[in-house]
Parts: sequence; structure tokens; C-alpha cells
Amino acid sequence: NATHEHVARSKQFLADFCLLSQELHHEFAEKENVQVQKRGVMMHCTTQSAFDHEKELAQMANDVGLKASVHEIEELDEMDPKVKHAGRGAVYFPDDSFMNPNEFILAIKQALEGLGVTILYEQEVVGFDKSVNKINSVRTVSAEFFADEIVLATGAFTPPVAKLLGNRLLIE
Repeated sequence: NATHEHVARSKQFLADFCLLSQELHHEFAEKENVQVQKRGVMMHCTTQSAFDHEKELAQMANDVGLKASVHEIEELDEMDPKVKHAGRGAVYFPDDSFMNPNEFILAIKQALEGLGVTILYEQEVVGFDKSVNKINSVRTVSAEFFADEIVLATGAFTPPVAKLLGNRLLIE
């Protein structure tokens, strides 16, 4: 689904999804006292291909009502002469925001633990016990864990873990 055609057909949905995601991140950050910088994000590009890609994203963002502006390298030098800019240029998304990812992840961990979630580390998943439409347990090298619901949130390890379930996921 990562073709240009599919993305073009889905761009309004993707924009709405991103806005909702941002809103939920801000809500959570406020509740958990995580500092959010709401001053936009500047995507600096060192190569022409990266700059061309960001310019396409900027156009797509503007098409769906999100603000984005493209700045050639010379313009960046004029905008902030105290900084030596390198590369090809940048795209600025003024309504975007950022936070310290370590603080955010720590806040998520603490919030989950406050809800009674137990987080286990270094538990290599080696298999699952399944019935027709349900995963009954997760087996690791050292234990078996039973749960009513299981969330597969293994990042870069998702494809090999999903393969243990008989699923082929195309995720990098």
C-alpha cells in the first residue's frame, strides 16, 4: 500500500490520522507533564533526492489543508544568518511539534505501570499457543504468558514474531 497511487488516494485520511495522533500525543503529554515544543518542525535536507521528496510531502500537506513551506538553502541563510546551513534546503511544517522521545517513552512506561501493566525485558518470543481465532498464550525462552488480549508491538522484530503466528508482514 505504499505506492504513490495509494498514498495519493489516502492522503486526506493520512492527514486526519496524523492530526488525531498529534492531538492524542499532546493530551497524553499534558496529562503526564511531558514538555511539548509547539513551534513547528524544519526538515533539513542534505541531498537533492531528500529535498525533492520533502517538497512532494509539502505539496501533499498543502493539498489537504496542512501548512508547509519550502525553503531553498539560500533562503535559509537569509532567515538565520548566524547558522551555517548545508545541504539543499528545508521544508517547514509550522503546526507540527516535538518532544524529547526518551521523556515521552518513560511517561508511557510509568502510565502503563500505574494501570497495573507489567513490563518484562529480554523475553525472546519463541512461539504461541493458538486456538481457531485466538492466541491463548505467548511462549518465551524462559516462561509462558497467558492473557485475554495480546498486543504485538515488537517494532523491527514484528515480521519474525508475526511469522511464528503464520502471518507475513511487510514491515521494516
